[in-house]
Amino acid sequence: MRGTLKATNFKDKNITLTITKELSGEVVKTAPVAKVEQTARGLKKVNPKSVLTWEVPIKSRDKIQIDYGYKVYVRD
Repeated sequence: MRGTLKATNFKDKNITLTITKELSGEVVKTAPVAKVEQTARGLKKVNPKSVLTWEVPIKSRDKIQIDYGYKVYVRD
């Protein structure tokens, strides 16, 4: 699985944006690099729960794109 997040700074000053994303699966890549925390998972769950956190500086009137990828296991 892959995902993309996009953000635009409409302010007249630079900011630091904090983004948090929770997902089920094994994180394989993030660009830019995210802080990845494994959370407690249920006893019958196949996929680990993860929380991704990015702190991204964005210049005034600029845009950013964040890409991430993860593996999800599915039972038959």
